[in-house]
Amino acid sequence: MKGNLVGNKAKLDIVTKIELDTQKSQETWTITESSLKSDRETFTKVNCATLEQDNSTIKPVRISFDQGTTSKTIKNSVVKGTRDS
Repeated sequence: MKGNLVGNKAKLDIVTKIELDTQKSQETWTITESSLKSDRETFTKVNCATLEQDNSTIKPVRISFDQGTTSKTIKNSVVKGTRDS
């Protein structure tokens, strides 16, 4: 992201790279004391000291295959794939 902040408005040029795909967009974000609003999302300020651990705050865990196997069963999880280089 890059752009200019004028008052509480950030006019941004955004480049998103996902695997071999590059997407470019322009958005205006509004910044206030308690929120950050994009064209599609509103992010609300929270107190990190009182934030409880739930599915959105649990840190990712690396999944590795057992030696000699090419698969693994995962339950009650969201899997995000990446390639090791």
